[in-house]
Amino acid sequence: MITVKNYETLIRLPSTPQEEEYAVCTEDRTVYKYLNNEWHKIDASDTKLNINLYELNKTFYNSMPELTFNELKDKQKEIAEWVHRAGGTYFMLLNRERADYTVFHINKSIYIKSIDKEVVDIVCSRGKIKSIEINNKELWIQFWIEDKDKNVFMYAFFPYDNGVIECTTN
Repeated sequence: MITVKNYETLIRLPSTPQEEEYAVCTEDRTVYKYLNNEWHKIDASDTKLNINLYELNKTFYNSMPELTFNELKDKQKEIAEWVHRAGGTYFMLLNRERADYTVFHINKSIYIKSIDKEVVDIVCSRGKIKSIEINNKELWIQFWIEDKDKNVFMYAFFPYDNGVIECTTN
């Protein structure tokens, strides 16, 4: 699979692609297939495209630069606002692919906005942050991270109160 910025870059590649090779244009997230010496746009419903959305997103985010310090600080403010709106006491940072599960407990007696710094610090320890996608409607945040081996992974951050059982003694 080839990853390029846009279709104009794709058609100007210096080497000839292999027959039936796929290309992803990151600028508009379109997919093309090389057939009969030319690129053909692939409809998302094409069942012959043997790649899932997660793999396509990994390719897309792999081509993106790391977030700048200022971008990260802006996103950190958005994370704090999102956590406040989401409510709850427990949150999870999850990557199933790597079996990486981290649970955060917000102690209401401590300043709640400290969770945004904690989450960003933990995510940074996993690798370079390529993107932070905040989904207010479905109540989760996607962190797209590149590890030291240049592999890209998505970590989901979401409320996790239903996953924790509080036990008390009588």
